[in-house]
Amino acid sequence: MPTMPESANQMPFVCKWLYSHPEPQQFKTQEELKNHINKHDINSCNRLSLEDPIYICPWEGCNKRQSSIIKLEEHLYRHIRQRPFKAIPKK
Repeated sequence: MPTMPESANQMPFVCKWLYSHPEPQQFKTQEELKNHINKHDINSCNRLSLEDPIYICPWEGCNKRQSSIIKLEEHLYRHIRQRPFKAIPKK
């Protein structure tokens, strides 16, 4: 049965906020990741244009668009609640 690398077991939660870290930021618990994400400036997220209130999710590989900062914040918490790895099916 395949196992996860030891380092993945120790720090399974990773911040994927684009352009914020020179090195990956990894955390042992979902709560640590959530506290870390709260320190990011959500107001610095990309917008389609200065006049357009559409905000683009800063999470690596997402690019989902939200119509307000509040909706973007709610969307980001979905990323935090994602499982850090795929469960290995039992045989």
